[in-house]
Amino acid sequence: MQDVKEITEYIIHQTQNSGGYISSLKLQKILYYAQGHHLASFNEPLFDDEIQAWKHGPVVPSIYHKYKLNPYILKSTISIVSFSDGLKKFLGDIIETYGFYSAWTLRQMTHKERPWLNSYKKGMENKVIPNSEIMSYFKSKK
Repeated sequence: MQDVKEITEYIIHQTQNSGGYISSLKLQKILYYAQGHHLASFNEPLFDDEIQAWKHGPVVPSIYHKYKLNPYILKSTISIVSFSDGLKKFLGDIIETYGFYSAWTLRQMTHKERPWLNSYKKGMENKVIPNSEIMSYFKSKK
């Protein structure tokens, strides 16, 4: 299992390297999709941090709090992360698949998906979306 902070830095760094930028909202959705696809493909989580159902979709709270003061354009503070080639390819595929969508489009996509729909209740925000729910949903999409 990987450290979600290292995965986050890698995603930000790769986005910058390709000449783009990433907002906190978009980053949250890409982390959710990375976790979902990893659970479906490998039957284990990519990272241990929980994902919660918030008003604007799935959120990894520890990452939200790290970037909440500057949520619009995130910059990487690292240049190298020691991930395996397989993990780099996996994350590259996730970034390629979801990175061209706007943050708002990704938000709207998650709002139509069972994990968020089953976990989010207005007035009861911040409920954990169980990995079992995420895995079941993403396996059904394969």
